[in-house]
Amino acid sequence: MASNRIEIDISRSRSLTQRLFGVFSRNYTRRLEDALEQGARNGTADVLDEWKRESVDLAPLEFGALRRGIDTNTEQSGSKLGGVITSSAVSKKGRKRFDYATYIHDRFPRTSFKSPTTPGTIPKYLDKPLADNGAKWAKMIEAEMKAEAKRRGF
Repeated sequence: MASNRIEIDISRSRSLTQRLFGVFSRNYTRRLEDALEQGARNGTADVLDEWKRESVDLAPLEFGALRRGIDTNTEQSGSKLGGVITSSAVSKKGRKRFDYATYIHDRFPRTSFKSPTTPGTIPKYLDKPLADNGAKWAKMIEAEMKAEAKRRGF
């Protein structure tokens, strides 16, 4: 009777399996982290756009410079991602410069205008949208992170 035989030492295959799984796991983890980071970036940009839109509607309109001076920016420092909304409207009289955006938003003594030039405007035009929508916006960012992970097959 003829026979052929092959023998494989399976005790060594365990280290190969562990190495393959480690490579797969690192790749999987990196891809998932990239997807979540991109989702957070997209969600933060969407939230900042909505925040700016609402702040523009609440800012006084008298000359329009205050509304045009509202700007947003996303920032990343290491593993931390954030968004910033700023407002600047500088007027000049002679050699003096006056940032009335800072005055109206940060230093104005009342929470509302006595007789606003545009109805519905308030001094804290950057703060109110965040106070009203903060929880909703956090959910929007989380949903965008989940959606990006799903788009990438996770």
